[in-house]
Amino acid sequence: GYIYEDLEELIKDIKNAGFNCVMDSSDPKFIYQTGPFKNRIKLLAKHGIKLSSLHSRYKRDELPHFWLDDKIGKKLEKNLIKDIKLAYKYGFTCVVCHMKCNPNPEQGNEFGYARLRRILKKCEKLNIPLALENLSDNFAVLEDVFNSFKSDYLKFCWDVGHNHAFTPEIDFGSLYKDKLITVHLHDNLGAFVDNEHS
Repeated sequence: GYIYEDLEELIKDIKNAGFNCVMDSSDPKFIYQTGPFKNRIKLLAKHGIKLSSLHSRYKRDELPHFWLDDKIGKKLEKNLIKDIKLAYKYGFTCVVCHMKCNPNPEQGNEFGYARLRRILKKCEKLNIPLALENLSDNFAVLEDVFNSFKSDYLKFCWDVGHNHAFTPEIDFGSLYKDKLITVHLHDNLGAFVDNEHS
């Protein structure tokens, strides 16, 4: 999330801050921040920084299509499987995924459930867990999916910044501690937090 002209300086700062692993994303939209994905992977290895979670690529307005039998939904599935393969190839411990609620709940979740089953099958084959991240408004879908799927490869990514800023009344840490595999630690710069929750 920080823009450095010299990526190696960023990696040195990460090491000097005491971190020995990082998350990353293959999403091309972040290339302006830290350069090409493959270059980052090489430099991180050079400096002895391990890879933790790989954040899946996404466009916010496309996320609800995961549940729909349309071109965008199929593209989401294809990209997620592509990221699972990348995680396997480069040694990430899991893939983090944003998931939004079904925009047409009256039509049911059959397409999304089938899609998720196919994705989890790929996760099992490559031994790469899929971690669903809490967002500002996706508690209902997390609850539904975690109650409907009992796969050992379906995990939870706790974004404490999102939790702090948008849903401070939900104790994600207690709810999904048995599924927790990775944490995004930040405070969203206090964004959208009123005095009651600051």
